[in-house]
Amino acid sequence: MDWKSLCDKLGLDYTRWQWRVLRWRKGWEDCIDGFRHKEDQATVQANFCPECRAMLGKDEKVCEHCGARVSGHARQVAGRTLESLLPGVTPVTSLLLLANIGGMLLLMLAHGADQFLNPDGKSLTLMGGLSPALFNQFSIADYNTIYRGWMQFAEGFDVGGEWWRVISYGYLHGGFWHIGFNLFALTVIGPVLENEVGRARTFTVYTLSIVLAGIAQVMVSPSYSPVPIVGASGGLFGLLVFGVVYMHLYGSVMHAQRNALLRWVLFAFIAGFAIGAANMAHLGGAVVGGIFGFLVEKERRVGNRFSRAWNSLAVLCLVATLGCMVLSLIWRSAFFKMLEALG
Repeated sequence: MDWKSLCDKLGLDYTRWQWRVLRWRKGWEDCIDGFRHKEDQATVQANFCPECRAMLGKDEKVCEHCGARVSGHARQVAGRTLESLLPGVTPVTSLLLLANIGGMLLLMLAHGADQFLNPDGKSLTLMGGLSPALFNQFSIADYNTIYRGWMQFAEGFDVGGEWWRVISYGYLHGGFWHIGFNLFALTVIGPVLENEVGRARTFTVYTLSIVLAGIAQVMVSPSYSPVPIVGASGGLFGLLVFGVVYMHLYGSVMHAQRNALLRWVLFAFIAGFAIGAANMAHLGGAVVGGIFGFLVEKERRVGNRFSRAWNSLAVLCLVATLGCMVLSLIWRSAFFKMLEALG
């Protein structure tokens, strides 16, 4: 296979990907070699400044060179361990990859291995897919009519206003090709943005893009449709357009990367229309990404003075994401208990 031609068609930098593969391979080899010769290595416990990368003592909380706050030793060790397992992709991109893969594995464990290739609407809805009929308020009779009998709800079971689905849907996918393309795109754009604007901004933009993408798609989808909305593409469009706007405003030094991302955006939009994907979700995510790309580039010009605010937003997004996942599992458990009660 001519990998260079394939990379050119996808708008990827072939040389850069060669170096990335070599870096991954070297990381794995170093990791394996480290385990083989662990007894010959001296152990030094140290922290590193996230801003200037200076080596600091294990218990130091503030960098003596630049004054930046330093995270705890255990947290840094966990991050470096994850980086050794997935070199060049950590940490936010790796966790998003693992979360999306975990969503697919949970779907398969709960509803069968065949969900990997062709998941059905019922299973996706039960696992947290975003359905217009479930997100809006309906009577029990309306639900039973909409779902044509495959989800019989009982009186007293709260099925309306399930706002938590605007996040949980983003970690489910409609089969192998759906998740495969999305995760490949995430490995392309995620590390670039993490290295350029930081972890907190990347995760915040991704999460908020998923939320607005889901809401935008719900607004234009027929309420009677039993087909749920799933997938991380809203978040990916947010990251892609974020990158395009940020790199455009940054200056000519980043215009080559901007052009590569722009080709991705155009290709994904055209492909979405061709296959009948949730295009309004893509547009919603793109709007969020464009707005934040403008704001973050302007922030860069004043010295990234809002880093603490971004860290707080990222924590809130993480708590909201975990909370929505838990609520999804609670709802599913309650639904099956209701079915058992009905006999």
